[in-house]
Amino acid sequence: MNSEIVRRLERSFVDDDLFSSQEIHIWAILLAEEFHKAGSSAAAHADDDTADRNWRGHPDYLMLATLAVMRSLVRDFVRLPGVKGDDVVFLIDQLKSGVASELVYAGKAKWVDKDGKEIRSGFIGDDDAR
Repeated sequence: MNSEIVRRLERSFVDDDLFSSQEIHIWAILLAEEFHKAGSSAAAHADDDTADRNWRGHPDYLMLATLAVMRSLVRDFVRLPGVKGDDVVFLIDQLKSGVASELVYAGKAKWVDKDGKEIRSGFIGDDDAR
């Protein structure tokens, strides 16, 4: 019993370091719950018997879980007072850019210029790159 009290107290200090407020802590838990619920739900409806246990390693289920969290974050963002259409377009552009970069870093895509010529890694500044 005493060791459990010590463990919980130590954990609360870790939580204080990770999250700046109780609100952020709750938000993180809700996002994690949304992530798990979407991924495990998709896997539960699959024909594969092992999908339930391994959904985080399956691209389709992980994608659905990721989309669920992204939708939740975007929903919170667009509902904020003062957020304009341009802000949402900027957010979407940044997400697309980040995904493209991750594909390149993972070796699954290459940066190319407008003529299809590969741009070497680390090159920055060509507005015509896609």
